[in-house]
Amino acid sequence: MHEAVDLITRARSCVVRDQRSAARLLHADRARVHALLGRYQRFKHASIFDPVIKEGDTARSATARALKCECLLMGETFGAYFDRWQHIDVSGDWQTYRDEMIAMSQTLMRHLEVEHAHIGTLLAATAGAAAANEDQPTA
Repeated sequence: MHEAVDLITRARSCVVRDQRSAARLLHADRARVHALLGRYQRFKHASIFDPVIKEGDTARSATARALKCECLLMGETFGAYFDRWQHIDVSGDWQTYRDEMIAMSQTLMRHLEVEHAHIGTLLAATAGAAAANEDQPTA
């Protein structure tokens, strides 16, 4: 995720500074971010959300389901943005691209920030539950 965030930050900086000459770099970075976020999404679902949902704790399971849904929605939103600009020379429609890129990067970064905080809470609760289970005497 860190590489994706770094790429988004760099691309946003180029766009905010109106660096149309960076269009090629933006294209490559956008494709790289799309791939990285896809892998990150699959990891979160398989390694965090799905196991917590299966665990059955009502509150944590509800949180994991909500996070998974939000993640899927953000993935679809970013995917649509990616598809829209993937085969277009952004320098030809710079202002529209600029506006959309700034809005998308802001939405995506906020989503990742909030999601990261909630994942931290889920993982801390998982670690706490595991520690409590270890402290229980066995028969």
